[in-house]
Amino acid sequence: MYSPNNIRYYRTLAGLTQYELADKLGIKQPTMSQYERGTRNPSIIDLRTMAKIFKVSVDDLIGTKSTSIATVEALMTESQAKAN
Repeated sequence: MYSPNNIRYYRTLAGLTQYELADKLGIKQPTMSQYERGTRNPSIIDLRTMAKIFKVSVDDLIGTKSTSIATVEALMTESQAKAN
């Protein structure tokens, strides 16, 4: 089982629209929308491709690691504050 919220989160973080990500995956935008709504499961190939695009592991993408998105966001905010 994957987390549709993670796909949306990482896509947004990457600055991609559904259309742009769908194009990179070779799928149509409505399919991408279904992935993000959780009404359709992405193929393993699509999951691996998205993970490469987002520079995360498939585990991160599907949410099988114990690190939550909130934890990732907090770490990113902290890192950005240190950089400034």
